[in-house]
Amino acid sequence: MLKKTTLTLLLLASGIAFTNAQTNVVFPRNSTWKYLDDGSDQNTAWQAPSFNDASWASGAAELGYGDGGEATVLSYGPSSSGKYTTTYFRTTFNLTALPSASEQVILSLKRDDGAVVYINGTEVYRVNMPGGIINYNTWANSTVGGGDESTFFDNVLNNHNLQVGSNSIAVEIHQDAGTSSDISFDFELSFKTLTPAVECDSALDSLHISRFVSVMPSTQPDSLRIPSTHVFQMLVQ
Repeated sequence: MLKKTTLTLLLLASGIAFTNAQTNVVFPRNSTWKYLDDGSDQNTAWQAPSFNDASWASGAAELGYGDGGEATVLSYGPSSSGKYTTTYFRTTFNLTALPSASEQVILSLKRDDGAVVYINGTEVYRVNMPGGIINYNTWANSTVGGGDESTFFDNVLNNHNLQVGSNSIAVEIHQDAGTSSDISFDFELSFKTLTPAVECDSALDSLHISRFVSVMPSTQPDSLRIPSTHVFQMLVQ
């Protein structure tokens, strides 16, 4: 039942079309990665799926140092005022099927400070890094601080370069300065399925949510039918 009070209905979609989303995680956060934290120049060979990382150490994410919440603590080198610029990470995972036309590929990345991500040897994403060619001495653009240090930022990968079977992920994390206090890294990959919108047309009955305008007029129905496919927010004064 609706009380006769001032009420605003905000439809959180375009017009009165709505979508629901389902997410399938294909590579979870807190996974185990191979890593190299010795400050060396790995050039570009380490990005390739065929690269031999058997000599690299391994550990679970979050990987980093300086924040206190790391599952695996990394080395920054012999000098706290001249920390290594770049730390390298690699892993592999299997896919039984590629994302469908109705699915988005979502990369969720926790990074401090800058990052470049490669899937199957191809760069698919970079953040807080200069454009063009980078190397092991390239600093990140700026410091990441506050809540951004512990936040997973979601990014849609339009050119994901995934394949059925084995896939390699390679990530390089860059400091913004040798005196920076910390680095952080964790990663998740998921497929998000968008449910087609439900169209509200003139054939719907008077109690359908798409017919609702306001409770301000003097005559209003005393109930409202809201289909489960609709997403909305109601603010009541």
